[in-house]
Amino acid sequence: MPKFKKKPVVIEAVRWTGDKPSEAQIGALMGANIVLDANKAICIATLEGMMKADVGDWVIRGIKGEFYPCKNDIFTATYDPVCCLCGGTTDLEFGTDPFTEEFGDEDAPAWECASCRRKNHGGGLTDGDTKRKL
Repeated sequence: MPKFKKKPVVIEAVRWTGDKPSEAQIGALMGANIVLDANKAICIATLEGMMKADVGDWVIRGIKGEFYPCKNDIFTATYDPVCCLCGGTTDLEFGTDPFTEEFGDEDAPAWECASCRRKNHGGGLTDGDTKRKL
């Protein structure tokens, strides 16, 4: 049987935590107001039809701009966080597990690798970057 390896593609995604900050982040990602069902699931129009993202799922923008939900266990097995400065995926300093961190504002998470954090003298984004400092 032929085997295939997934190409390394960087995507944007937000985890649905059921709260207002993640609702705002997903709305910004999708460029629209989100629609919730009675169980707080997000209704998403995908290329395959309507799908739902339950609390704890990720909402992903695909490589062609399409949106779809992804269960947390599949997401964490498939994706790694990417450094917002160099695009690397190793030695990320985050403070806690990036797949369970909750954000208290509407800024998208911005993860820095250890090398970029050291270059920036212990923190922060510089030179007009708009993402928040961790």
